[in-house]
Amino acid sequence: MSLADDFPDEMAQSVSIQAVSSTGLYGPVYGSATSYACHVKEQAKNIIDKNGTAAVSSLQIYLDGHPAILDSAKITYSGKNPPILKIEKKWDEKGGAYATVLYT
Repeated sequence: MSLADDFPDEMAQSVSIQAVSSTGLYGPVYGSATSYACHVKEQAKNIIDKNGTAAVSSLQIYLDGHPAILDSAKITYSGKNPPILKIEKKWDEKGGAYATVLYT
């Protein structure tokens, strides 16, 4: 099973994600955007970020399966580009790729 199979009505939002293609003199250069169906929660949540520091996530984006996304990627949701604080993979009861949560 997958998140999209279990909750098709909840996967109604969309997020665009751009991977870093190279690093230039003025910072990262991003590749073309890929759109993903997602479920979004706007909830203040205490987390430990990718650097091991306590942080507060105000937006959690749930993606189906385990797409290849790094924390250096640029996400666009609702016209904003929040930074990725943490990426968490979720597994189903059989050990299959179930969902990916992006904490911003």
